[in-house]
Formats: sequence, C-alpha cells, structure tokens
Amino acid sequence: MIDFNKQKNRSDLAPWPPIEELEETRVVSGAPKHFSRLDVAEYVSEHMLGIWECAEGVIEWIELGDELHDIISVSLRITEKNGAPTVFSVGKVVFTQKGEQVRGEVLLRVRKKHSYQRR
Repeated sequence: MIDFNKQKNRSDLAPWPPIEELEETRVVSGAPKHFSRLDVAEYVSEHMLGIWECAEGVIEWIELGDELHDIISVSLRITEKNGAPTVFSVGKVVFTQKGEQVRGEVLLRVRKKHSYQRR
C-alpha cells in the first residue's frame, strides 16, 4: 500500500528529461523544468504512478495516454482545446484522455499525484 498523504511532501524527486524534448510537447513561455518520483513503474512505462512537480511556465501538449492528476500544492491553469480555462488548486482532481490537446500554465511551482496509463 502507498499512502500518498504521508509521502506527498517528500523531497526525493529526480529531474525528468527537458520538457522541450518530449514527444508531442511544446514550451510556449518560461523555462519549466519537471521532476518526479515514480512509486510504480519506471519513466515511459505503460503505467506510471507517483508524484510530479513542475516549475513555472506555459506548456502545450497532446496526451499520449490517460492521466489522473491530483493537485497537492499550489495551482495550475489548464485550457482545453475549446478555449475554456480552469484553475486547479490543492485538492482538485482532473482526468485527461489520450489524444486531448492541452495547454497547461504553471502559475507557481505545482506538485501533483499522477496515475498515467498509456493505451
């Protein structure tokens, strides 16, 4: 069993590859860098579960899998393809599906629990 309420503030997050090098991803503004700790699987597995954190910036991407995002610190504004922006703050949960076009604006360094399934 993994108790994320006890683990969410751990500081053992490792850098992930630069965002601008990721498939289907584009940095629009800022210099966002992201970090993670995977509790299930390894980077670029069919299923990943862990904590993800990103520094301020604006990123656009196309989801390569289904992902459940559970915001555990600060805030993130997500704008869907239809142009509707939504601000997610602590305690908010959002689900994105494979193929969705998403624009994420990291307003302040954000941290989330994530469960990702590539299908």
